[in-house]
Amino acid sequence: RSLYLGNNRLTAIDPQMFNGLTWLRTLYLQNNQIRTLNSETFDGLTILESLILDDNLISTLPSSIFSSLVFTLISLSNNLICSGYSNTDLATLYLTQQYCSDSRCRVTC
Repeated sequence: RSLYLGNNRLTAIDPQMFNGLTWLRTLYLQNNQIRTLNSETFDGLTILESLILDDNLISTLPSSIFSSLVFTLISLSNNLICSGYSNTDLATLYLTQQYCSDSRCRVTC
């Protein structure tokens, strides 16, 4: 029920990459070089509970990226997120250690 794709030097995630993985509950994508995520990337992962995206190069998140999913944990620590995603329905959202070069950037949770 878990898929470990951490530490693979992934730079992008194809929007169709997880099609058919309806059994997936935990997805580990930490320690890669992912810069962007498409708003359809996680569509179809209807029972996904935990998404670990720590230590990537993600700078923004589409506002609807997680809209069709019900998570208990999303971890985005150590990325470059300066704007984007806002959701108060999550049990836990980790956004620590965001490295923003723009002094006006804000993360809304």
